[in-house]
Amino acid sequence: FSKRLLFILGKGGVGKSTIAAALALLSNQRGKKTLLAELDTEESISFLFGLPRIEKANKKELYRGIYGLNVDGKASLEEYLRIILKPQSLRELIIKSKIYNYFVSAAPGLKELMAVGKLWYEEQLQEEGTGNPLWDLIIVDTPATGHALQYLRMPKAAYDSFATGLVHREAKRVLDLITDPEKTLVNIVTTAEEMPVNETLDLVDKICKKTSLPLGYIFINKIFTPPWSGQKPGLFDHHNSLENGLLRSIWHVAEVMMERWERNETYIDRLESNLAGPFIRIPYIFSEEITMKELLIITKELESQIKQLVISH
Repeated sequence: FSKRLLFILGKGGVGKSTIAAALALLSNQRGKKTLLAELDTEESISFLFGLPRIEKANKKELYRGIYGLNVDGKASLEEYLRIILKPQSLRELIIKSKIYNYFVSAAPGLKELMAVGKLWYEEQLQEEGTGNPLWDLIIVDTPATGHALQYLRMPKAAYDSFATGLVHREAKRVLDLITDPEKTLVNIVTTAEEMPVNETLDLVDKICKKTSLPLGYIFINKIFTPPWSGQKPGLFDHHNSLENGLLRSIWHVAEVMMERWERNETYIDRLESNLAGPFIRIPYIFSEEITMKELLIITKELESQIKQLVISH
């Protein structure tokens, strides 16, 4: 929470938005004014706060001191043009032209570059009068892994592709921010299942070998732990002889729970044996949907584990 920008990456369905929202709540509890930015995500993070979807390029308060922003590349480009092109008539003429719209749609990586550039712009904003940063922390909920990496690689690609000029200069500003370990951390959310773990290992490898992005925490989400802490209940040691239908049903549920727990532990071991971490484990929340009640439970768990990590280091 001493950083300025936290990216939350991971495979679709692992709970990136939930972890991002919980981190925002924890940041808020520390008295930080927090921007929770959606970067081309499937579902709006505002639903977790019981609010309707944030429209593209719009910003609204989700919770006291937490603001949501739906980052859109095309809208960010238009906002940038409004900043650098002062004559309004010229600006509107360009934005409304067919050539401009075709170029924005066809130019590879332009919308991604401008979307990440919007995050740089938000990080630079200051409060009127005080000159203090408008946002103490920006948390970015990203799309699924491959697309998220495309966003994060684009500033470097643009910087290398243009030796001089406007694009080179703007890409350099963004690149300096997202590769600065004093300001930025790229965090990964996964679950203890085969496909998410494989994708996490591959993602960490790509981040470490092909980018200069500072790797942060690995959140292992939705960890299933049986109520008897992994020990089979002695009542069911001789389950084959059970004649009571209710007891047989209970035994079946216990077996399913044990199988899931053992599978989770296997993949957690694989993560911890192949990666340096640090790891934060988030228990499975038994609820049909994640609401503020569940978010606060996860936030409390995050706070407890972060404190443990601080003490251990």
